[in-house]
Formats: sequence, C-alpha cells, structure tokens
Amino acid sequence: DEFAGMQEAGRVAALLLDLSGSLGEAESAIRRLRSTPMFDATFVVALVASAMPEERDRHLRLGYDAVLAKPFARQTLLEVLAPIKR
Repeated sequence: DEFAGMQEAGRVAALLLDLSGSLGEAESAIRRLRSTPMFDATFVVALVASAMPEERDRHLRLGYDAVLAKPFARQTLLEVLAPIKR
C-alpha cells in the first residue's frame, strides 16, 4: 500500500487535499498536518471548487502551499507541483 510506504520512508513530498467543506475544516486539516512530523514539511495543495482571489489568499494564509481550482488540467497540476524537491 502506497501510504504504508510513505510512512516507512518517513516523509511525504506532496498532498492534494480536496476541500469541499467549510473554511474551518480547511484550517483544521492544515493545522493537524503541520503538527505531524511526517507532514510538517509536505507541500500541501488545496483543491477547491472556486479560486476567487480572496479564497486563494485565505488558504495560503492558513498554511497551504498552493491552491488549485477544480477542474484542472494535468499541465496545471504539474506546474503547481514543480517547486517540490525530488
């Protein structure tokens, strides 16, 4: 199982979180991730239904590394993930 492999390796390079809930849930999710050693340095992308500038800025202020509006093209996802060190 892929997740078990990530746990054994001790780190996760990136996570895509589908945020269909409230902003409070988005805040809670990123707070839990950042407080877990396995995920504290993970590049976290918020997948949202709407990427209005204010919503995007809010998610970035919460601690997400990037915001991506659904639906998105494969090339857009690759561009968002480009900063990740391999």
